[in-house]
Amino acid sequence: MRRIVRAAICALILSSVSACASAGRNSVVRGPSNEITYAQIQTSKYTDAYSIVQAMHSNWMRTRGPQTLNGQDPVVLVYIDNQLFGGVDALRYVQLSNVQFIHYYDGNEATARWGLDHGAGVIYVSTDGRSAY
Repeated sequence: MRRIVRAAICALILSSVSACASAGRNSVVRGPSNEITYAQIQTSKYTDAYSIVQAMHSNWMRTRGPQTLNGQDPVVLVYIDNQLFGGVDALRYVQLSNVQFIHYYDGNEATARWGLDHGAGVIYVSTDGRSAY
C-alpha cells in the first residue's frame, strides 16, 4: 500500500514540475488585473494616465449598473494620492513620469473605502509610492 501511495505522489510531483516548466516558457508575466504596476508604466509608450488605462484596462472606465434612485448616472471617480481629482477624463492631465502605480477599486471596494457615492468604482493613482490599500 505504501508503494502505491509513494508512486502516486511521485507521479503527481513529476507532472506538476513538468507543467510548470512548460508553462514558464510560453507564459507572459502580467501584473494584477486590478493594477497597473510601476514596471508596466515605465515600459509603456504612453505619456498620460488616461492613455495607459484606456489601452490596458478600458473596462475600468465604464460604469456598470442602472441609474441611481435620484436619477444621476454613476461615475467612475479618480483619486490621486487620496485626493479626489475628478472623473475619468481627469486622467488625461496626469503625466506618467510621476506615477508609481494605478489601482482600480470596484464599486463595492470603493464604497467601503470612500463612501456611498463611489458605487461605480475608483481609479486610484499613486504618485509618491505610498500604498493605496
